[in-house]
Amino acid sequence: MRTARGILLFAFGAFACLGIAGVLLWGAAEALFDRSGPQPADAAGFGLYVDIAMAWAVGTAVTGLVGATNRSVRGSGNSLAWLAWCDLAMLLAFLWPLQALIVALLFAVKARERAQWQRAAAALAGATLLATGASWGFACYQAEQRWTPSNPSDQALVGTWTGIGGRVLELQPDGQYRTNFIGEDPARVWETRPPVYLSGHWTRTGTSGHGQGQSIVLNDSETMDVYGGSSPSMLCEPQELDPCYFSMQRK
Repeated sequence: MRTARGILLFAFGAFACLGIAGVLLWGAAEALFDRSGPQPADAAGFGLYVDIAMAWAVGTAVTGLVGATNRSVRGSGNSLAWLAWCDLAMLLAFLWPLQALIVALLFAVKARERAQWQRAAAALAGATLLATGASWGFACYQAEQRWTPSNPSDQALVGTWTGIGGRVLELQPDGQYRTNFIGEDPARVWETRPPVYLSGHWTRTGTSGHGQGQSIVLNDSETMDVYGGSSPSMLCEPQELDPCYFSMQRK
């Protein structure tokens, strides 16, 4: 029994160490290599949400290792259960708003030596983190999905869209558009564009070679896919295998 417990404790500890190493390597890769396309970091604010999840994963893994070691040294508490719960929290770090609420409620219930107002404040803080974090994550996740309305309308796309380098695309309700970029060389997509406007005709279509969803076509030649889940929030111009080589957000 003791041997099996030791093997499990080693396995959970190794899993925590591998998790820490994996998150740190992922974070380094994110910092060193630029990603194009509708990735989580591209949606407004979602990059910070992911960063918090990564920090939460490392924090829970370190807490599990340190706590399990202290409990084993003192001979008090169940170090195996402690490490297992922390490993699970690390594995589900993307749900950090829910975990924050659980931690706050555990503090409010178990910290009986604390003043009542402190315990109530902890519970309120946990509930606030859950509400704001969950709505934040869901909204950014929606922004990463193709726009697939049951009754698509051109009016939902009308407005001003902006992109990198001062690029602007104005979709007008009469089917006309104004823009300062059209048919650019993909290698120059990151260059700053001058405020010289071209005009043309745009249409909406439900056919696209990059998955299901709605797209817009400029001058019957250049296609931009529409993202945003339930409401259009991002236009993506695909290039070869990249589904979102260049993106524009609604102003």
